[in-house]
Amino acid sequence: MKIIHKIQQFTFHVILKATMIIPKKSLYKICLLFGKIYYFIDKNRRNITLKNLSIVYPNKNKSFKNKLSKNIYRHFSLIIADLILIVTKRLGDKELNQLTDIYGMEHLQNAINSNKGILVITGHVGCWELIPRILSMITNKKINIIARKSKNIVFEDLFIKKLRKNTNVNIVFKDNSLMSFVKGFKNKEINGILIDQNQKNNQGTLISFFKKEASTTLTPALLQIKYNPVCLPIFMIKSKNNKFEFIINKPIEVNYNLSDKNLINLTLKHQKELEDIILKYPDQWLWMHNRWNI
Repeated sequence: MKIIHKIQQFTFHVILKATMIIPKKSLYKICLLFGKIYYFIDKNRRNITLKNLSIVYPNKNKSFKNKLSKNIYRHFSLIIADLILIVTKRLGDKELNQLTDIYGMEHLQNAINSNKGILVITGHVGCWELIPRILSMITNKKINIIARKSKNIVFEDLFIKKLRKNTNVNIVFKDNSLMSFVKGFKNKEINGILIDQNQKNNQGTLISFFKKEASTTLTPALLQIKYNPVCLPIFMIKSKNNKFEFIINKPIEVNYNLSDKNLINLTLKHQKELEDIILKYPDQWLWMHNRWNI
């Protein structure tokens, strides 16, 4: 391990130990404070947020977008506090389950009863990292989730791995994801994928997202058409009093043959689910992500 990584590891250990003795209410306040500071010092991400808001809300004034951008940073500050509490085991699965209201459980149950594989599509909305954790609480099925490794190996080892580790949850990194998903569908498992990441290096297809083209993966549509799983849009939304709403929408049903046109049409349906949830909870999407490559 490089010296810089050892320093990072020690620093991160100290920070996590400190958060274990800070009262929960104080931890939320500290994270909110850091969120406010970060909003003002990170000009690049703040500008991306405001530009993205202008794409989705072209007719809204500057005051509206400035206020919403601050609420976005506030939301993610609270989410960071939640994730710290989970990693440090101060927020266990039992308490998390009690704090989470589930909507649309019948859709998941019907999918399980169908004796098919299940494809979960979601986006960087609310607290998406907790979706596999909740699924592992309410079903016995194995859950395969596509993820990207953090560029910081210390952060990956000390935080991300602990956050994602859970019963029945298998983290699949992008290079091996397709074969793992095919196997998962054959075994009637749950496969989950984020559908709102900007695809770089010509890996995506330009698809309309909020009426502006964005480089988008066609993989979820390809998997749904080719392997016929039940496709469920699922979102984990932060609600009042540090509670959550686990939203399982109706399945996206299709009867398409595999063609370029049908891949695009189905991808548009997937993206529409994301557009709807973003408009309903506009402060909970990751607007600082350069979705339109602006």
